[in-house]
Amino acid sequence: MKLQMMNSVPWKKFKRSLLSCLIALLIFYIVYRVASYSPGLQGDSSYINKFQKRQFSAKSTKRILMWTPFFHVSADDMARQQSDCLEKCDKKCEIHANKSDMDSSDAVLFHLTDLWLDKWKFGTKNLYPFPVTRSPEQVWILMNMEPTTFLFGDIKVLNNVFNWTFWYRRDATVYLSYGGYSDRSYKERMFANWTLKPSNFYQEKSKSAAIGLISDCTDSAQRYRFVETLKKYMQVDMFGACYGRQCGSNINDPHSCDENVKQYRFYLALENSKCRDYVTEKYWYTLQRHQIPIVNWKQVSNHVVVPNSYINIHDFETPEAAAQYVTKVRDNETLYNSYFDWMSQYSLQEVCSMCRLCRALHDNKMQAQVYSDLKGWVEDDVCPTAGYISTFKRNFLFWTYHLLGL
Repeated sequence: MKLQMMNSVPWKKFKRSLLSCLIALLIFYIVYRVASYSPGLQGDSSYINKFQKRQFSAKSTKRILMWTPFFHVSADDMARQQSDCLEKCDKKCEIHANKSDMDSSDAVLFHLTDLWLDKWKFGTKNLYPFPVTRSPEQVWILMNMEPTTFLFGDIKVLNNVFNWTFWYRRDATVYLSYGGYSDRSYKERMFANWTLKPSNFYQEKSKSAAIGLISDCTDSAQRYRFVETLKKYMQVDMFGACYGRQCGSNINDPHSCDENVKQYRFYLALENSKCRDYVTEKYWYTLQRHQIPIVNWKQVSNHVVVPNSYINIHDFETPEAAAQYVTKVRDNETLYNSYFDWMSQYSLQEVCSMCRLCRALHDNKMQAQVYSDLKGWVEDDVCPTAGYISTFKRNFLFWTYHLLGL
């Protein structure tokens, strides 16, 4: 007993010292954020300059030039992939990656992440080479699918460059989504009701537990907190780099684990960032597998997701209340199956966002404009921007939780 007491004294002193240092660092962070805070208005038109005179050319077929790569996909391959989508579009557009045809292109598409040559360097201004000339008839479009927390470059250097945004946010010039749905017609609803009537999604699942795959451990959304809370109430099987368990034979194939995942009643479709309208394939794949997605959305606009198809932990006062509700749904067959009633009213759609872009290029009502304050528009969000401070905060919160339980 004496030996245990002697060993515990230094540990208690260490914990007190560590806690004091962490509290001091947190106070510094709060003071810094308060001092640097400047409020913005959602959808504030001051971010955009609009012009009275349109310069767009009138063509039956619009040409889109893919200027940059798209992550690990070359501009040529990206253009070929999107050509299949555009062939089914109700408006005529062609997409190519031939930079020598710059002058004949109606739109030039730039992928934001690939504009930065130093992708992971905070505040970098080192940009991918831009076109030498620019026609007033062209629309320069900035494409992005990454949350604000992963945009490392200095956005300010892109002010007064781009006319349109092609983004996952609903207030972008053209909405770029990870998935989508549509209303069924009356006949389709009648048929869906008839085919779905014998279905029992509750009994189809062999495992009443929840499953999740997480590889970004120190994420700004702090998903680890809810995972540990839910584990107190029910079985949760976690996979991914953060939990040292691989699910599926190929970590680069999001569907290689489907056979295992679809046995569970719930899937933790928690996003690593709680940005406005940021809803990724995690949610849409869960619906395809006939599971209930558990999500962590703070601000998602109407029509982005299927109504009554998910459990949002932010709809509850506390994480504990959310976890208790999940167990209630787990144990109630009728309540569980009610989360699939949407299937008789809506159908999931394979989305061609490039077709939306094509329609916008043909829309004569689209006014000429430029994002004069692109940085302001990007940062007008509910999630933190990338930087040394936000990175420190993420790591600070992660380690204080795992070391001290705070």
